[in-house]
Amino acid sequence: MKIVIATLLLLSAAFAQAATPWGDVHQQRQHWRIERGIAIGVLSRPEARVLRWEQGQLRRLQWRIRADGVVTLHERDLLLRRQHQAGRHIARFSRSQRCRY
Repeated sequence: MKIVIATLLLLSAAFAQAATPWGDVHQQRQHWRIERGIAIGVLSRPEARVLRWEQGQLRRLQWRIRADGVVTLHERDLLLRRQHQAGRHIARFSRSQRCRY
């Protein structure tokens, strides 16, 4: 009985992982944009620190959403909304005219 329950829990987690592949794509793209911004000098270190903190918050949210094995439409919309907001923050910091370090 314990083996059956453990197998069901693993399968449900795998389905939740598969239910949010777009979340991983957003995360990778945003990470790349932050790293590129640092490399070419459009993001300062303090700005990059804020953006990385926000990316960590998104990873934790994504983990909590996937934890129960079911991704509802409301949870999916919440995560997408937060990821789009983070993308706007990256763009805003990249366009700011402050002095770079």
